[in-house]
Amino acid sequence: MYRSYNEYADRLIQELSLKRKSGKEYGEAPCPNPKCGGGTDRFYINEYSGELYHHCRQSCDFKERDQALQDRGLLPKWQAPSQVPYHIRKGLPLIGARLEDSNLVIPIHHVQTAEQVGTQVISPDGFKKFSKGMKKTGAGAFLGERTPALFLVEGWATGVAVHLATEQQVLFALDADTLVKTAGLLDHPNIIVAADNDKAGIAAAKATSKPWAAPEKAGDDWWDVFNREGKDGVLRGLSEAKPTAVQDDGDPIVIRTEDDFVNSLEIPDPIVDGLIARGRSYSLTANTGHAKTALASYLMCAVSEPDAVPWERVHDKCDVLFCSGENPDDLKMRMLGHRNENPKLQGNGRHYIEGVFDLEQSFTSIKEKAATIPDLGLIIIDTKQAFQTIENDNDNAENLRFASACRKLTFLPSRPAVVVLCHPIKNSTKDNLVPRGGSSYLNEVDGNLSQWRSGEIVTLHWSGKFRGRDFDPIKFKLKTTTHPLLLDRYERQIETVILERLHEMDAHELRKETLKLEDKVLLLVDKYPQQSVADRCFDCGLINDQNDPQKSKMQRILRGLAEDKFIKRVRDRWELTTAGKKEVERLKND
Repeated sequence: MYRSYNEYADRLIQELSLKRKSGKEYGEAPCPNPKCGGGTDRFYINEYSGELYHHCRQSCDFKERDQALQDRGLLPKWQAPSQVPYHIRKGLPLIGARLEDSNLVIPIHHVQTAEQVGTQVISPDGFKKFSKGMKKTGAGAFLGERTPALFLVEGWATGVAVHLATEQQVLFALDADTLVKTAGLLDHPNIIVAADNDKAGIAAAKATSKPWAAPEKAGDDWWDVFNREGKDGVLRGLSEAKPTAVQDDGDPIVIRTEDDFVNSLEIPDPIVDGLIARGRSYSLTANTGHAKTALASYLMCAVSEPDAVPWERVHDKCDVLFCSGENPDDLKMRMLGHRNENPKLQGNGRHYIEGVFDLEQSFTSIKEKAATIPDLGLIIIDTKQAFQTIENDNDNAENLRFASACRKLTFLPSRPAVVVLCHPIKNSTKDNLVPRGGSSYLNEVDGNLSQWRSGEIVTLHWSGKFRGRDFDPIKFKLKTTTHPLLLDRYERQIETVILERLHEMDAHELRKETLKLEDKVLLLVDKYPQQSVADRCFDCGLINDQNDPQKSKMQRILRGLAEDKFIKRVRDRWELTTAGKKEVERLKND
């Protein structure tokens, strides 16, 4: 909804005792949002193209601040407050963008040919999405006409803030990765990078070999500065733009002393000692049915609430963000199972994003939302295939971009580790569990953790690559459990499976028991190929406390024997393979 500056500014200035700062900017007043705490110099207003915008230097919630002004009769009511467009919430005019319903649409063009290659759509809640299949390299959105200086930025809101403050042309270059490549395609003689103050943003700015400046506060971009300090704050900061250190011939290579070189070393803090460290990117690879999500949920509980789920490798707790794309309902059931088995679990420190989307296209939105979690130490992505929309799983270029996007998440202010659950290559074996996705993906991660299920035992190790000391395989045990909330429509209990730590001696005993059980099942398949799963359970003694058959456990045993090539499925029955017949013959002769 359009709010005229001429119509509403005077009443705001008088009612809130705003003082003139410059032009049509007034401020030096407490914030009207009661949840913000007032202050003395937080609130200010300004004008663009006749429209009124209001801001808080503490970046309080726009809707709460706007509602407080509405309640005092200083601004009119929004017709649909839940659909306040993104640019209004950011206090920015529509520059280089259009509004469709409540969504902001930014046309994206190739910077050399001016051909439109796609769009970025930003929903009212800030969720950002590029056109499917859009080629980002060499693409962007120019804000304003050509001027003596051209500023490069990563985000649209940042770009508008810089454009308003400097009155110079700005290129919204999509993200840190594409910014570097796109900068090399531009023919402007005076390019300045207005970088985000994070590791990826500063690294990209330096890589362009152009003058650059970043906000003083870690994690900020120039919109944050604009929102707190107005145009003057942005101008002050950008006036400090410094050239990238270069030699006389323009070569960006810098020779450093050994002291400078070794003192720049960053020792990563461990999340799981010897396995996962902050600021590192990992894959976790396993076949379908080998308990990837079960292990990920155990890992999440162990690092977020180590008092409830103790693990000798976890020394400090941290928050976890779980991106659940492949089967969110399965994860919900497992978390209820953990709560049933560990009553101390409170749900503290665990955060979720549910649903499937393209990680690269939605990177900025994920980054902004993840940055609001103060002690974020671990991001789990389940799975790579769910969050990557490509036609060819083995496209090296596409997989490198996905791996790079995951790597960029480790540069958030809290330096979280990222673990991506992956399906393995075709015909993978226990000793060759590397992620599907071409060599470029494996090359980019710091380590590929792998897991293999044999009966009720799940073994965690690594395969293909691991930056760090080798470690002995770590054993876990599958545990069937339930929860009072896990009921079907007929009030029948539903079971779920979680993992528990298993020490070596216990693993040895459990493996012996599993082998005995597998032997019984092999003999039953030989004798009764068409026997039902329930009957196999009763014959093997696989029943619970209510004397019900443990059919899910029997199904896991049958699948395991099939994976080991002892049995195969033939229509409605299981049959022994040649190897299975030899094993049955051996059992009968023992």
